[in-house]
Amino acid sequence: MSEKDIAEKNFMALQDVFADVYNGLLFNGEEVIKPDDLEDVRVFSQYKADDSKLHEQERDVLKLWKGHGINLAFMGIENQTNPNKDMPFRVIGYDGATYRSQLLEKETKSVDGENKQVYKKERYPVITVVLYMGKDKWNYPNNLVECFNPELPDDDITSVMKEYISDYKINVFDIGDMSLEEIEVFKSDFKIIAEHFVRLRNNEQDYEPDKRSIQHVDEFLKLMNVLTGDAEFLEQMNVYSD
Repeated sequence: MSEKDIAEKNFMALQDVFADVYNGLLFNGEEVIKPDDLEDVRVFSQYKADDSKLHEQERDVLKLWKGHGINLAFMGIENQTNPNKDMPFRVIGYDGATYRSQLLEKETKSVDGENKQVYKKERYPVITVVLYMGKDKWNYPNNLVECFNPELPDDDITSVMKEYISDYKINVFDIGDMSLEEIEVFKSDFKIIAEHFVRLRNNEQDYEPDKRSIQHVDEFLKLMNVLTGDAEFLEQMNVYSD
């Protein structure tokens, strides 16, 4: 795993950052999802490909949201700094693995006076947010059908087939395409990250960020270092640690 991937995952896995991203993007900044209601979930899953070998896939961050004491949803974040035209294929693989894991999960229950392993009956939705933080605008498909190559022909036969093709929509949020007013919905350290990419997209290379208090100094500065390639952020770590 690259240094950039590790830094992104460590930052986004922070409970307050994860909750803030979802609250900002889905609920316009309202604190619907609270950090204490989030539980970490394993990000590794296995699948068997055409070569009959067992493969392992890893998604970036996955948490279980327990609102009001009830499990409500599995929520994931996928980080992208480069556009990926096959993102719908990746997301459907991650989400499908999470759904399948629910079918395989067991718990211990008393059956006829004996403790037995039984399959859990609970089933929860899976939501994945793709955070795109790149210099250029996201111009790739946000659904499965538009990813097919070659494209489906525009004819009568295909129009019938399309009715039976299960499409899959992904939730891509192009952070750099937001306005400075729109990122005001964020309250965590992610707001500073978002502002950086908004100003980068607007070619404001020399802007001076506001002097905000940073809650997670180590994770934040390491992420900014790998995203920008600016070693000054690592030097700032020494300042904060002194």
